[in-house]
Amino acid sequence: MRTPDGIVGRHRTDSDGLRAMPRLKRPELPEGPKKELNDALHDLHFRSGLPSVRDLVAQVGGRVAGKSRVHDAFSSGRVPAWGLVELLVEVLADTTPGADRAREVKRIHQLWLAASGRTAPERPEAPMFPETKKPSAVPPPRRPAPEPQPDAARRPVLAMRVEWVDPSYLEVDVRRRLRGLVDRALDDIGWPSNGKHRRNGSAGSTIVLDSLDENPSLTVGTFLSTLDKEVEYLREPTAYPSNFRTTELRFMALFDPAATDAIDLLEELKVIWSSADVGKIWGQSSGRVSALVNGLADLESHLSGIWEQFIVGVELAKGSQLVSFDVRTRCIAPHADPF
Repeated sequence: MRTPDGIVGRHRTDSDGLRAMPRLKRPELPEGPKKELNDALHDLHFRSGLPSVRDLVAQVGGRVAGKSRVHDAFSSGRVPAWGLVELLVEVLADTTPGADRAREVKRIHQLWLAASGRTAPERPEAPMFPETKKPSAVPPPRRPAPEPQPDAARRPVLAMRVEWVDPSYLEVDVRRRLRGLVDRALDDIGWPSNGKHRRNGSAGSTIVLDSLDENPSLTVGTFLSTLDKEVEYLREPTAYPSNFRTTELRFMALFDPAATDAIDLLEELKVIWSSADVGKIWGQSSGRVSALVNGLADLESHLSGIWEQFIVGVELAKGSQLVSFDVRTRCIAPHADPF
């Protein structure tokens, strides 16, 4: 039978008459790194006493990951996001007799890297969002141009930004509500609401995803549709009595299928966002969430609304570039009731 938590199996009674918890279903995986990671998660789950999916959701935080995401981390053939795996390992290690949390996290992180097709870094990884340093009186030496990276070092990277128009006029509670929209949109695409992949600012949130395991158009379409639905709901007169109903959001997504560095794409997003020419085409987008995307294919299959293409000139670090944007010129409003 299938229980409400999505666990497949039957309750059984041990010889001492106690009711034993069923185990989470294992996916059918061939021998290799993915199976080794999945086996390690199931082994840790067993050693911690087979807590239910509902219990795990409660411990990692329901706003970070719902039951379906926690269940899929154990029972899906896909490699789960490291942010979720790290939280689960910490929770399970804390309830496993004799387990060392830091050691378990390090061990399973190595397995996760292998399952994701990566190798462990030889030096500490640079932060996705480096801290801003005070200017020095002596200018630093110019760095030499990076050498061309082999194809094996390239990876798909998706950068997104959500910004609320005229943020200085927003009430504090409205700004917090807007950040909550981004929390739920991240949850719907299978990423934690907080982590190294996200940076919040006074005017919005920036997200960089460099370990995609699905079509980026599907990821963007799901993220954007959640924003649309949440905004429409919160604009209802009975939903949230504040100036939220006059608030407008802007959304931009850049996708590079073969990026050499996620930070480079993040810098391009910042430059493009502040470009005067790009600012002119925001007005071409309709709806409470204006949307511009670049680098995505198969939009009609995954993104709702009517999209038109615009080409603008942008001054990037590598020189003047013509950048093609798909702009949502007509938004099909979702049915606006709460989840």
